[in-house]
Amino acid sequence: MNAETKNKQYNDNLLNEYINHSVIETLIKGFHTEYSPEVIKCINKLKKYASYTATERSESEQVNYLLKVLGIFEYEAINTGLPEIQALVLSHDLETEITRGIQFPVNTILRMFDSFQKECITDRSVRSSSKDIIYNVMQSIENNTHNRFSLEEISNIFGYHPSYISRQFKLKTGYTITEYNRKCRMNEASILLRKTNLSLSSISSLLCFSNQSHFQRVFKQYYGITPQQFRTKIDD
Repeated sequence: MNAETKNKQYNDNLLNEYINHSVIETLIKGFHTEYSPEVIKCINKLKKYASYTATERSESEQVNYLLKVLGIFEYEAINTGLPEIQALVLSHDLETEITRGIQFPVNTILRMFDSFQKECITDRSVRSSSKDIIYNVMQSIENNTHNRFSLEEISNIFGYHPSYISRQFKLKTGYTITEYNRKCRMNEASILLRKTNLSLSSISSLLCFSNQSHFQRVFKQYYGITPQQFRTKIDD
């Protein structure tokens, strides 16, 4: 057996040998903490194989396997407390990336893990902040995508000065109120386009856009494609 054949067999065994059920379970523990020695050791081990390919596995086999892992990550992230809409949108973005084609499956799993871990850690950090005020503001925006809360309205609801809420919200989340409002409405729009047959006009009205053209323009700015293209792509 020559060196090239050995290398191919070694690469083909990576998904079975290094990305098995116990490895996935270990990675999931990282959704709870960034600094678990067990998780760090697992990640460092996987990084050694990040640029390896699974040469004898078809692309569809790799994609299907990675989508299963993605489903596990999504489910477990929600179980840790990550809001379902955040998990679904993140999962959708990663699924789109996976289905475009996979070259390095181990590296893809590491990037999926990193994306979910950051969302889980950030969300938990916000929830544990002083009086949970910013987390409560986030929840209000997420749960009211059918209304466009202004900073002044949020200030009145929570009893804090607009400047304080604006400054703390940006500090804790990295978004302005307006940016986060838009993010949540775009997340909701993507779900409605995927899960319902509502017309674009209905969706734009439901999400409080001034008209369908405004909705289409904001959607394209956010996702890089029009709502029609997004829905067609999902159907395909």
